[in-house]
Parts: sequence; C-alpha cells; structure tokens
Amino acid sequence: MRLFIGIPLEEKLLNEINNLCIKFKNLRKTKFVKKENFHITLKFIGETDEENIKSIINTMKNAFANEESFFITTNRVSAFPSEKKAKVIWFNIDKNYERIKELYRKLEEDFKKINFFSDEKEYIPHITVARTKESRDISEEIKNLNFEFKSKVTEIVLYQSILRTEGPVYNRIFEKKLI
Repeated sequence: MRLFIGIPLEEKLLNEINNLCIKFKNLRKTKFVKKENFHITLKFIGETDEENIKSIINTMKNAFANEESFFITTNRVSAFPSEKKAKVIWFNIDKNYERIKELYRKLEEDFKKINFFSDEKEYIPHITVARTKESRDISEEIKNLNFEFKSKVTEIVLYQSILRTEGPVYNRIFEKKLI
C-alpha cells in the first residue's frame, strides 16, 4: 500500500484555491491536482505492508494525543525548485507554519522509534496544486496575486494513495481528530 499522512483542508479553502488556479490553466504540459486532493502532506510513507498500518496508527495517536485544532492561512503562490524554474506549483502556509513544522518534527521522532525512515530534505509545509515535466517561469503570473485564504485544521489523516492514469485517488484509512 502507498501511504502518506496529511492535513485535509476545509471545503471553502479547496474552492478558493481551485478558483485561483484558473490563472495557471494556460500553462502547457502542466498537470493540475484535483480540488478534492488538495492537502498538506506531513509525511510521505510510500509503499508499505498492510501489517505496518497498526503501528503507523498508534504512532499517529501518540504523536498527536494532545494537539488542539488551529487555523492556517495561505497568502502566496510559489514553486519548487524556484518560481523561475517551476516544476511543482504550490500555495504557502502562512499562519501556523511553525505549528505544522512542529507536528512534522513530533511525527518524525515517533516514526524513528518504530524504525521508519526519516526525511532528509527540509520540510516545507505547502499545498501542491500542479506539476509539470518542463520547468516553467511563473513569476509574472504570481507577482500581483493578492489573497489570504483560511482553513481550520481539525484532524490529521492517514491516506492510501492509489495511482491511476487519470490521477491519484486518496482513501482515508485513519483520522486522528484534534481536540
């Protein structure tokens, strides 16, 4: 099973982001994420045996045992590796960026205890909206964007990602509600 742990977003934010993505629809050879798949990834687990699911769920329960719900905002569009050479287009996390990074750190520490790998790259909380095989300069499209969207974070979810030719399907396996 291909798994990841993520933060789902409220429907209002999904719609707001999707509506703003229209500005980028003219980018050739760009694959846009379906609105219902927008989320913030906390940890990509990848392919794992079903027998590991119980320990993953227990790890999530432990890592997020006393976490309270909170609000996030997004107010900027950016890209990896850069806006001039965009291959992945994403929305930032502004309000509570550090809080999400702390959730990530907690999760990483608890995953080490069950011998799951750590991510070597710097963790940057974001919402991926598009990918392209050819680098694009999106700096002009994003320079005059002025917005601030808000969403309440009330749960952290273990997802199964099923890859299909028409795009991935994310199934919820476990939901850890925040208090």
